[in-house]
Amino acid sequence: MSLNPSPGSLTGSVIGENGQPIIRATVQVFDITNGLVSTAITNNFGQYAISGLTPGNYRVVFSAPGFERLAAGSTILANESTILNVQLDSLFATISGTVINAQTSTPIAGASVTIRYQSASGPLVVTALTNSLGQFVIGGITEGEISAVATASGFGSQGLSGVVVAGQTLTFNFQLLQQSAIIQGKVTNNATGEDLTNTRIRVINNLGVVIATTQTDINGNYFIPDLSPGFYQVVALNVNFEAQTQDITLVPNQVGIVNFSLLGNPATLNGRVIDNETGLPIVGALVEVFDASGVPIAFGLTNQNGQYIIEGLPQGLLSVRASAPGYNSITEQIEFVPNQKSKKSFP
Repeated sequence: MSLNPSPGSLTGSVIGENGQPIIRATVQVFDITNGLVSTAITNNFGQYAISGLTPGNYRVVFSAPGFERLAAGSTILANESTILNVQLDSLFATISGTVINAQTSTPIAGASVTIRYQSASGPLVVTALTNSLGQFVIGGITEGEISAVATASGFGSQGLSGVVVAGQTLTFNFQLLQQSAIIQGKVTNNATGEDLTNTRIRVINNLGVVIATTQTDINGNYFIPDLSPGFYQVVALNVNFEAQTQDITLVPNQVGIVNFSLLGNPATLNGRVIDNETGLPIVGALVEVFDASGVPIAFGLTNQNGQYIIEGLPQGLLSVRASAPGYNSITEQIEFVPNQKSKKSFP
């Protein structure tokens, strides 16, 4: 076990739209591999503090009963305290539905339903389990485009997408087939052959929905079970290398092998997202990068200053889309070259 000698910290406050502090709000910090790093609860003043964070870029998810969930970005620096203040709205959407066995029409208890918001390939904000009747209800969903994925052991997962409206309920009914496949593989450094640990792997279906996310182990290996037969795109992202995408078509009971050999000298994108009328920063705006085939490679979330950063990008002409609840999305194309830092602000 090794300890980071120069950690940073994250502090801030969580308030409602009336400016009042939200007590006992949950603050979760995730790293780029989607690993949960730390959790905190706000005090009687709506304040939170999280220390001992390794320097780097994080996704922070805020939630509280009776309020929307919000995901925002944060960059932690060594020996510094980063501030992230957010406001949660009390008007939100709800997602409900069922997960059943497609062959027998019987409910599947304990199935996992995960929600991504602002985009079918956006950040993961919440996971729920079905009850004994195969039912689930998830509140606190920010309005806009979302995706939902149902997964259960021994079944092929299913991903759906839709648009939710604040104050309304959107229903997703999943029918899972008792036939599944597996994707596994290894990620290495193209220059040295070295195994690459903590590389994020995302599996995307033909609808553009992220079906599964995992990370490589200390030997550079990854394993993703319970996938439905069909066509997928697999994306490997490591911030110190160029992201790479590969396609695979799975048949029932297949173990598909997808290995990656990543190139060094990745590109980086940073900038700000602001309100075009007021000039104020938009907190929690989503900035996504897509390749020439429309595959979502990476994303970043804005912090309280409207700033974002996306690392590990490949070279070439890529599409960059900025979106936020209540705003029209903007998409532009940017040419990336190895080891270059590009800047793009919206609008």
